[in-house]
Amino acid sequence: MKSKNISRPGVIGEGDESNDDGPDTPTKVKPALDLKWSALQNVEYLTDGGNTWIHTAVIAEHPVVVKTLKPECQDVALAINEIEGELDIHSKG
Repeated sequence: MKSKNISRPGVIGEGDESNDDGPDTPTKVKPALDLKWSALQNVEYLTDGGNTWIHTAVIAEHPVVVKTLKPECQDVALAINEIEGELDIHSKG
């Protein structure tokens, strides 16, 4: 697969937060806005919405969900605002 730079928010990427809750507690993964598609492993299409495609993947041994704007929606203000709002919600924790 060709390397693709994901330039829109809504992508969950590799984080480097430590996990002090024990070995069975998942490590938090920080959102990344500049994630390279080539950094993802085992990418599988999951579903799509009106403005987005959703994939599951693995990055740095962590399962993640990757949500990207469809090409035809990358310049639609409403779609951009919605995905940025979702990223803001998911990045708090």
